[in-house]
Amino acid sequence: MTRDNLLHATRAWLGVEARRPPPPPRRCFPSTMALPDKPIYDRFTRIYQFIGVLIGLLLLSPLMLLIAIAVKRTSSGPALYRGARVGLGERVFYIYKFRSMYVGAEQKIGQRLVRQDEDHYTPIGKFLRKYRLDELPQLFNVLKGDMNLVGPRPVRPIFLEKHRENIPGYARRFLVKPGITGQAQVRGGYYTRPRHKLFYDTLYIAHRSVGLDLKLIVLTFLRVMTRIFTTTALLAWLVMMAVVLPDDLRLYFTFNLWGLGLNVLYLIPPLIVLAYLFRKNAARERVYALKTPVDLPLLGFILYTALLIPLSRFPQISARGLLWYLCNGVVVFYVVMNSKIVTEKRHLWVKLIIGAVLTVSVASVIHAAWVWRAAGYFNRLDGVFGRPIILTTLLVVALPLTLSRVGRGLRDGRYRLIAVALALTAMLTLTRSGIMAVFITLIVYYWGDRRRVLQLIALFALLLVLSAQIKGGRMHPRQAFDDLQALSLHQARVINDITPTRRLIGVGARTLPQHMKIAQVHRYTKARAARLAQPRLDNTYMTLFIDHGPLGMLFFLSFLIGGLVYMKRAQPLIEAPEARRDLHTIFASMVGMSVLLAFSDGLYYLPIMLIFWSTMGLGVGIAAHHRKGPKATYKLISNRQKL
Repeated sequence: MTRDNLLHATRAWLGVEARRPPPPPRRCFPSTMALPDKPIYDRFTRIYQFIGVLIGLLLLSPLMLLIAIAVKRTSSGPALYRGARVGLGERVFYIYKFRSMYVGAEQKIGQRLVRQDEDHYTPIGKFLRKYRLDELPQLFNVLKGDMNLVGPRPVRPIFLEKHRENIPGYARRFLVKPGITGQAQVRGGYYTRPRHKLFYDTLYIAHRSVGLDLKLIVLTFLRVMTRIFTTTALLAWLVMMAVVLPDDLRLYFTFNLWGLGLNVLYLIPPLIVLAYLFRKNAARERVYALKTPVDLPLLGFILYTALLIPLSRFPQISARGLLWYLCNGVVVFYVVMNSKIVTEKRHLWVKLIIGAVLTVSVASVIHAAWVWRAAGYFNRLDGVFGRPIILTTLLVVALPLTLSRVGRGLRDGRYRLIAVALALTAMLTLTRSGIMAVFITLIVYYWGDRRRVLQLIALFALLLVLSAQIKGGRMHPRQAFDDLQALSLHQARVINDITPTRRLIGVGARTLPQHMKIAQVHRYTKARAARLAQPRLDNTYMTLFIDHGPLGMLFFLSFLIGGLVYMKRAQPLIEAPEARRDLHTIFASMVGMSVLLAFSDGLYYLPIMLIFWSTMGLGVGIAAHHRKGPKATYKLISNRQKL
């Protein structure tokens, strides 16, 4: 028997009162938080919100009119929903929304929240709620003074008594006016538990200020915008602009910053990452990134490129080159690899690449046919780039992706037709290295089918025999050998123009053309050097060798070869058939693209940069996400608010 039990038994035997005084009622945070009055803040908030809402209604009136018409046309009943809500001081007022559910649905739902899978929504109801367009009429409630832009969300009267009984301090959220958005909506969501919503609402009421209001308004705007402009949508727009838009029009997106010419298109991938991380950090959500074997080589390539900036003869151009690889390469690679493009929207991304390349191919064929009819001669297909090899590089990526779609649905005939069109376009570029890369890509793609592989090898041999019969043409093997020899002599001369020290460490990212121009001026007169074509080596690996030195090139090759090996080894470890097939297709595309990079400075062109890094990110992402076993990740944001 314990000491307390013995003392209690003794007091009971002696007749002494043994009951202990009841413990004080337990008061939980945030019910103990002080919520001070702020009359000056309230008056100032009323003034600037009144003015802001008037401007907002004026600007949004066309959109609101269109939404009202759409609601009326898609379901019977009024365009606006008018529902009772509890606001300041627990007084009931009527809130305005665009109707997103059928008339009478609120009575059927009763004392609970509506679920996304229920059939109470109108045909456009889920769309309006997803992008919070149904809440635009609440601006009239702010104008009337029933609500603020920021504050606790108003409550349906049917929930009030239940929450007051079950949640301590629930009435404290009615000390201020309700809002269209609030801290609970930014930190949590529609289905956040009422007790947790009270936690966020009480924090807001205690620390409310103009700065906090503006911050929550911006975060709400970012949250809505990230639903509209998703990572897939923004990257898709960027790829379409880079692939389809001619170079002359892309120059309109360029501006000068401290002497550096920067293109707005290059800033889109970093802005996607910053907006995503900012929103996740504000919402106290964890953020992870997949860990892959190519991370260290890629990090080494970027760090070494940064170290070359102060050592370069053209440090500004070298700094811009670093931004080029960061914005259009590394960021695109990791954004694609860690986005829903890998898991949920892979088919949309593949269709985007096929559609963009097909658009450029059709435009090239139309342009060549027009020249043939007007001038009487056939012009090689070059797309909007002015170089057939760049168009062929895109075709090498899109062709196996198109073939992989055959046999997956009702549009087999359409995809077969697209594949034939892309293959013919590649042939009409009359690019010898491109045609060879197309055959290599198809052989890798059909590697498991021995009959197809033998047919492709026989077809390629037949093309060589036919080309040998055409005397004096550029497709003749002898002419191809002479051109390759001339290109090799040109590359050797460029290497000799670079000093041994700079050949050892590198001249700086994307500064090789400047060095070649200086060498041309020394070799020829200035007038003749100015008339020469754009200096280039037509070999990405040789360009990387001179730009980044042997060490930088080694890092890049480790990334490229390591990624291909990682994809190849992951294929047998993937259980999902579609993911395994897509990974094999991307592997074949990247092999063909790697071959073509030996015949062009592909990474100096924005379309090739985006296609190369995004396709590489898609392949490595599929390998890392779908392979058996646990996924290794990096923790980017781990500070989550505990409730």
